[in-house]
Amino acid sequence: MEKVPEKVDIQEKERALSSVKTLSVIGLSLGICSVGIGIAVLALMDGASYPLTTGTGVWFAANPIAFGILGIAAALSTNEITQRRLLTGHYVTSILLMTQGYAFATAIQGLIVCSKGDADCGSNADAKAALRGVLIAIIFFAYLVGIFSMGLHYRKRRVLHPDWKGTHCCRSWD
Repeated sequence: MEKVPEKVDIQEKERALSSVKTLSVIGLSLGICSVGIGIAVLALMDGASYPLTTGTGVWFAANPIAFGILGIAAALSTNEITQRRLLTGHYVTSILLMTQGYAFATAIQGLIVCSKGDADCGSNADAKAALRGVLIAIIFFAYLVGIFSMGLHYRKRRVLHPDWKGTHCCRSWD
């Protein structure tokens, strides 16, 4: 016997979409700031070598920017099918935000190299160390946004993802 889906409370869905939009704007802002820091580090290279040449801020930003765009588009979409697909993509990118350990590690490594005044950092070591410190904070906050987003999608799954079916561990989701 197939279970009939519950009716979705429109006001609850609007509140959930508003939260998705807020988290997405934060993620998009973090991604844009990360690109700016990555470009600034690359512009200040002047004799630097690995890990400062990796462009961590630039390539890390792809995920928070995608997260932000998908969430904002989902919140603004009026087509149910498109909105469900965008919300699923938003959920997946929130999980992917948690897989950016390499970016975090390279940012920490760059901070350590430059704070020691190592020759690998080249000139402007203090500025590069400060930029890497800010990048570490951005990546950390992106992790937090990912955690909050995953929690939001799970808590509000009945209104955001009414088509999710299956079991979680030993009990049914519904």
